[in-house]
Amino acid sequence: MARRFLIVIGLLYLLFLVFIAFLNWLLALAGLVLLILSVLWFLVNERQFDKELVQYVAGLSYRIKKVGDEVLLNMPLGILLYDESNRVEWCNTYLNEIADEEARTVIGRPLSEISEQLVKLIASDNESTIVPINGRQYRVRLRRSDQLIYFNDITDTLEIKKHYFNEKTVLALIFLDNYDEVTQGLEDQVRSTINNETTSIIKNWATEHGIYLRRTASDRFLAVLNERLLQAIEDEHFSILDKVREITVPLSHIPLTLSIGVGAGSTSLEDLGSYAQSALDLGLGRGGDQAVIKRPDGDVRFYGGKSNPVEKRTRVRARVISHALSELMLESDQVMIMGHQAPDLDSIGSCIGILKIAHANGRSAKIIMDDAHNVSGVSKLIEELKNRKFMVQFYDRGTCGGSDDQTHLDGCGGHASAVHGCCAVAAR
Repeated sequence: MARRFLIVIGLLYLLFLVFIAFLNWLLALAGLVLLILSVLWFLVNERQFDKELVQYVAGLSYRIKKVGDEVLLNMPLGILLYDESNRVEWCNTYLNEIADEEARTVIGRPLSEISEQLVKLIASDNESTIVPINGRQYRVRLRRSDQLIYFNDITDTLEIKKHYFNEKTVLALIFLDNYDEVTQGLEDQVRSTINNETTSIIKNWATEHGIYLRRTASDRFLAVLNERLLQAIEDEHFSILDKVREITVPLSHIPLTLSIGVGAGSTSLEDLGSYAQSALDLGLGRGGDQAVIKRPDGDVRFYGGKSNPVEKRTRVRARVISHALSELMLESDQVMIMGHQAPDLDSIGSCIGILKIAHANGRSAKIIMDDAHNVSGVSKLIEELKNRKFMVQFYDRGTCGGSDDQTHLDGCGGHASAVHGCCAVAAR
């Protein structure tokens, strides 16, 4: 573009010299000489510029190629090419160092000598996996079209993630299930002994595991721990439950039991408290003497529950059961209700009661029952309910799948809560 512009200027200047020649030929001749010198100067400088540009590009290309080769061979990213027989065709220096601690070359050796998982990755449909090599963890990415494998060391990243998870806060609510029932009617000295022994066991257990423990009431404790401590306690299957039960047997006729509700998996303390209370309610609704762990993804794990539950028909127990059952229904899309085998009138009534609880929580529900094994009078009751349009739907248990009660529950999926012979199944 610049050259064309200069040519146009030169032609215009030449026409100007022709015009000047008619007036003064000497002046025109001097202008022509000046034009020729300008053109020669431009051509010499242009040639010099092109020469320097070629030299610069050649030097830059060499440097780029040299750096590229060095990066390819020595950068902290393993690169490997393999052949049709799953043998190493080529690899960079970094991969050779991590694959063979004795610094022997891995070229020509089978991939299985580096890791059996590499062969499995090539045979599968996956493009990436994590492979352990000589005590380190590597994110392996496969490019089948080029028969190329990349190795990225993610050991430090995984350690950081593990450390972050292990240090996440966990809240636990510890409740003495039957403290009032056990201490009722006992002498003050015996009651004090039970209280001291129980408190001492729980505090020693908390100290042993590094748990912060605070007593909030005569029968309640608040514990603050983390995921690492929770995992250790889970590995012991919450042995504190057995310790408290065993130590109080000689002191009273009824063993004192604990219920522990644990909230985990969230960074919000408010949510952790809510999960812990919900888990405690579930444990108490199931008879107590157990630990329940609840997480945001709906995962609920139960530990303990070895002792025979003592029925306590109190308003607190009714509130706990109703709250747990309502929460279970609100977290579910469908509610299936089933009584025991050969349901009688009492079982049908309980099923209808659970059905109304589901309706009160804004959830549709279905009663599943086995028409072939009904007790006398149940069929008439069902027909009467249908005729009076009580908004009750009865389904044969075969529509849910299952030949007995346990199979039925597994077939429907979800959680189950037994109330007066009736089982409410919340299917997710």
